[in-house]
Amino acid sequence: MENWQNLNSPKAYEDEETKAAKQPSALRKKRYRSIECNDNERVKVDGVGYFHGNAVKDHDGKKLFIATQGPTELSRKIFGK
Repeated sequence: MENWQNLNSPKAYEDEETKAAKQPSALRKKRYRSIECNDNERVKVDGVGYFHGNAVKDHDGKKLFIATQGPTELSRKIFGK
């Protein structure tokens, strides 16, 4: 149980880079501004800049789906790409 609590603690993710999520242009595209995508797993959409979504992979590293917040009015056009 202790390991599970540590995993879900914000401290467990302190070392992850979240520079893209902190850019002023990204803030308008995030529904929940306190939740940031880490840069290593962030989904990049060509020509868009920032999109709030992380790739979720299986045990072999194959991308299965994208975990994201619901789109905002501004990010709705990006959501379907």
